[in-house]
Amino acid sequence: MILHFGLSLLHICESLEGSPEANAKYGFTESDDILEFRRRGDVVTVESSFDPTVITCTLIELRLAAKAFIGKVLSELGSVYVALAETDLAAEMASIAEML
Repeated sequence: MILHFGLSLLHICESLEGSPEANAKYGFTESDDILEFRRRGDVVTVESSFDPTVITCTLIELRLAAKAFIGKVLSELGSVYVALAETDLAAEMASIAEML
């Protein structure tokens, strides 16, 4: 699930870059809860269906956080599961993260 979230976060960053008024959602697989990302200019607002807290950051900050998250996940999982680090998915995620 953590790899799915990471890959989804990368795709969300890409889709938000497409327009200064873009929206994107992430739906959790184990529940009906969602995270909603709204871009207005350079600012991205993140809201959830399960908590009233609203987070705002710049698009650049979101990209950097997504890149750091993917790097950390791939590094930690790859150190425990060496074969995972050698998969096409891990290479694709690392490549996408580098482009952010």
